[in-house]
Amino acid sequence: MSQLTKAEKILNDPLSETSRKARKFLLGGSLIGLMIYYSNLIPTKISALGFEFNEVNQTGFITVLSLVILFYLMTFIIYASSDFLKWRISIIETSKSKIQEHIRNNKGFFLPNSPEMEVHKVEQVFFEKYKQLYGSSTIISYIRILIDIIFPIILSLFIAIKLLIK
Repeated sequence: MSQLTKAEKILNDPLSETSRKARKFLLGGSLIGLMIYYSNLIPTKISALGFEFNEVNQTGFITVLSLVILFYLMTFIIYASSDFLKWRISIIETSKSKIQEHIRNNKGFFLPNSPEMEVHKVEQVFFEKYKQLYGSSTIISYIRILIDIIFPIILSLFIAIKLLIK
Protein backbone atom coordinates (compact mmCIF):
# COMPACT_ATOMS: atom_id res chain seq x y z
CA MET A 1 0.00 0.00 0.00
CA SER A 2 1.40 3.38 -0.98
CA GLN A 3 1.90 6.13 1.52
CA LEU A 4 -0.65 8.93 1.23
CA THR A 5 0.45 12.46 0.42
CA LYS A 6 -0.40 15.36 2.67
CA ALA A 7 -3.15 16.54 0.30
CA GLU A 8 -4.67 13.04 0.25
CA LYS A 9 -4.60 12.89 4.04
CA ILE A 10 -6.28 16.30 4.24
CA LEU A 11 -9.06 15.06 1.96
CA ASN A 12 -9.50 11.83 3.96
CA ASP A 13 -12.61 11.51 6.11
CA PRO A 14 -11.75 13.02 9.51
CA LEU A 15 -14.55 11.09 11.29
CA SER A 16 -14.50 7.43 12.26
CA GLU A 17 -17.51 5.13 11.91
CA THR A 18 -18.24 5.52 15.64
CA SER A 19 -18.29 9.32 15.33
CA ARG A 20 -20.54 9.08 12.26
CA LYS A 21 -23.03 6.92 14.20
CA ALA A 22 -23.05 9.40 17.11
CA ARG A 23 -23.53 12.22 14.59
CA LYS A 24 -26.43 10.37 12.95
CA PHE A 25 -28.21 9.91 16.31
CA LEU A 26 -27.49 13.53 17.23
CA LEU A 27 -28.94 14.83 13.97
CA GLY A 28 -31.93 12.46 14.23
CA GLY A 29 -32.78 13.67 17.74
CA SER A 30 -32.23 17.27 16.67
CA LEU A 31 -34.56 16.82 13.71
CA ILE A 32 -37.31 15.48 15.99
CA GLY A 33 -36.70 18.39 18.37
CA LEU A 34 -36.79 20.85 15.48
CA MET A 35 -40.14 19.48 14.29
CA ILE A 36 -41.59 19.62 17.81
CA TYR A 37 -40.35 23.14 18.46
CA TYR A 38 -41.37 24.81 15.20
CA SER A 39 -44.57 22.91 14.44
CA ASN A 40 -45.74 22.42 18.04
CA LEU A 41 -46.37 18.74 17.24
CA ILE A 42 -45.99 17.07 20.61
CA PRO A 43 -47.04 13.42 20.63
CA THR A 44 -50.06 12.61 22.74
CA LYS A 45 -49.73 8.88 22.27
CA ILE A 46 -47.11 6.33 21.23
CA SER A 47 -49.32 3.33 20.57
CA ALA A 48 -46.45 0.94 19.75
CA LEU A 49 -45.15 1.34 23.30
CA GLY A 50 -48.55 1.88 24.92
CA PHE A 51 -47.76 5.41 26.15
CA GLU A 52 -50.28 8.22 26.42
CA PHE A 53 -49.15 11.70 27.33
CA ASN A 54 -51.13 14.30 29.21
CA GLU A 55 -49.87 17.90 29.36
CA VAL A 56 -47.46 17.21 32.26
CA ASN A 57 -46.09 14.13 30.51
CA GLN A 58 -45.64 16.12 27.30
CA THR A 59 -43.41 18.58 29.16
CA GLY A 60 -41.47 15.65 30.57
CA PHE A 61 -41.16 14.16 27.09
CA ILE A 62 -39.68 17.41 25.76
CA THR A 63 -37.26 17.59 28.70
CA VAL A 64 -36.14 14.00 28.15
CA LEU A 65 -35.73 14.63 24.42
CA SER A 66 -33.59 17.69 25.21
CA LEU A 67 -31.43 15.66 27.58
CA VAL A 68 -31.02 12.91 24.99
CA ILE A 69 -29.93 15.51 22.43
CA LEU A 70 -27.43 16.95 24.93
CA PHE A 71 -26.12 13.44 25.68
CA TYR A 72 -25.54 12.72 21.99
CA LEU A 73 -24.02 16.17 21.63
CA MET A 74 -21.43 15.43 24.34
CA THR A 75 -20.79 11.98 22.86
CA PHE A 76 -20.29 13.41 19.39
CA ILE A 77 -17.99 16.19 20.63
CA ILE A 78 -15.77 13.68 22.44
CA TYR A 79 -15.57 11.23 19.53
CA ALA A 80 -15.18 13.93 16.88
CA SER A 81 -12.46 15.73 18.88
CA SER A 82 -10.48 12.51 19.17
CA ASP A 83 -10.88 11.78 15.44
CA PHE A 84 -10.00 15.35 14.51
CA LEU A 85 -6.80 15.23 16.55
CA LYS A 86 -5.80 11.89 14.98
CA TRP A 87 -6.48 13.35 11.55
CA ARG A 88 -4.39 16.49 12.24
CA ILE A 89 -1.50 14.48 13.74
CA SER A 90 -1.49 12.29 10.63
CA ILE A 91 -1.20 15.38 8.42
CA ILE A 92 1.57 16.87 10.60
CA GLU A 93 3.50 13.59 10.63
CA THR A 94 3.30 13.42 6.83
CA SER A 95 4.62 16.99 6.56
CA LYS A 96 7.38 16.27 9.03
CA SER A 97 8.54 13.16 7.17
CA LYS A 98 8.47 15.01 3.82
CA ILE A 99 10.59 17.84 5.26
CA GLN A 100 13.06 15.37 6.78
CA GLU A 101 13.29 13.50 3.46
CA HIS A 102 13.88 16.77 1.60
CA ILE A 103 16.66 17.78 4.03
CA ARG A 104 18.33 14.33 3.67
CA ASN A 105 18.17 14.47 -0.14
CA ASN A 106 19.34 18.10 -0.52
CA LYS A 107 22.45 18.46 1.62
CA GLY A 108 24.24 21.72 1.10
CA PHE A 109 23.72 24.59 -1.32
CA PHE A 110 23.82 24.58 -5.12
CA LEU A 111 26.24 26.61 -7.18
CA PRO A 112 24.69 28.97 -9.75
CA ASN A 113 24.27 27.40 -13.22
CA SER A 114 25.12 23.92 -11.92
CA PRO A 115 23.00 20.92 -12.97
CA GLU A 116 21.82 20.62 -9.38
CA MET A 117 20.57 24.22 -9.49
CA GLU A 118 18.56 23.51 -12.67
CA VAL A 119 16.96 20.46 -11.02
CA HIS A 120 16.25 22.61 -7.98
CA LYS A 121 14.47 25.21 -10.19
CA VAL A 122 12.29 22.49 -11.74
CA GLU A 123 11.48 21.20 -8.24
CA GLN A 124 10.47 24.74 -7.21
CA VAL A 125 8.04 25.04 -10.15
CA PHE A 126 6.59 21.64 -9.29
CA PHE A 127 6.34 22.66 -5.64
CA GLU A 128 4.42 25.83 -6.56
CA LYS A 129 1.90 23.77 -8.56
CA TYR A 130 1.62 21.35 -5.64
CA LYS A 131 0.96 24.26 -3.24
CA GLN A 132 -2.02 25.36 -5.38
CA LEU A 133 -3.49 21.86 -5.25
CA TYR A 134 -2.74 21.61 -1.53
CA GLY A 135 -4.43 24.98 -0.94
CA SER A 136 -7.60 23.73 -2.66
CA SER A 137 -7.61 20.56 -0.59
CA THR A 138 -7.22 22.62 2.58
CA ILE A 139 -10.25 24.76 1.71
CA ILE A 140 -12.31 21.65 1.00
CA SER A 141 -11.21 20.07 4.28
CA TYR A 142 -12.33 23.16 6.22
CA ILE A 143 -15.72 23.05 4.52
CA ARG A 144 -16.02 19.36 5.46
CA ILE A 145 -15.15 20.14 9.09
CA LEU A 146 -17.81 22.85 9.05
CA ILE A 147 -20.48 20.50 7.66
CA ASP A 148 -19.45 17.30 9.45
CA ILE A 149 -18.61 18.67 12.89
CA ILE A 150 -19.50 22.32 13.52
CA PHE A 151 -22.99 22.38 11.98
CA PRO A 152 -24.35 19.36 13.94
CA ILE A 153 -22.98 20.79 17.20
CA ILE A 154 -24.56 24.22 16.68
CA LEU A 155 -27.89 22.78 15.47
CA SER A 156 -28.27 20.31 18.32
CA LEU A 157 -27.25 22.83 20.97
CA PHE A 158 -29.72 25.36 19.57
CA ILE A 159 -32.58 22.84 19.53
CA ALA A 160 -31.83 21.45 23.00
CA ILE A 161 -31.80 24.96 24.50
CA LYS A 162 -34.97 26.00 22.63
CA LEU A 163 -36.81 22.89 23.85
CA LEU A 164 -35.68 23.36 27.43
CA ILE A 165 -36.79 27.00 27.63
CA LYS A 166 -40.05 26.44 25.77
